Amino acid sequence: MSENTESWQPAGPVSWRMFGRRLAVRSDFVSSEMERDVEGFCVTGDEVQPDRDGRFLLLGRADGIVKVAGKRVDLKEVQNKIQTLPTVRDAVVIALPAEKGRESEIAALVACDLTEIQVKKMILEKLEPYAMPRRVHIVPSIRRTATGKIDYRRVEQIFLRAKEKSSQQK
Repeated sequence: MSENTESWQPAGPVSWRMFGRRLAVRSDFVSSEMERDVEGFCVTGDEVQPDRDGRFLLLGRADGIVKVAGKRVDLKEVQNKIQTLPTVRDAVVIALPAEKGRESEIAALVACDLTEIQVKKMILEKLEPYAMPRRVHIVPSIRRTATGKIDYRRVEQIFLRAKEKSSQQK
């Protein structure tokens, strides 16, 4: 999630509340085709954090959809396509903050017997160029928690350390 320090307040006829960590809104302007709870709130794909002033901080998408080059990319779809490549045992795809703006850069941690170049070349045949992981890191295996879940913070740290290392070598 990218860090956003700008606090938001919905316009007059819009009510909001938290649904877990996600933003739920109620408004006459929301399409009647959207699913609503019994009180008329629609849960969005945005992760937010309330502040003390009755406003909220927009933290980013909660559903794995990110914006790259002005287009929406489903990280799970990218991950699923990488997992179809030969010798791939496991893969994790994350979004890292891009150098400029609110957009993201896609990164993939892949457990396989291929090289980074081979993975990028093969996946290019399955994805639009904007959805391509810009960074690929090959590992023998992807460590999971005791409950079998991926520690996304740890995966992010792998890429951040690699970026720091490459900028120190320049």
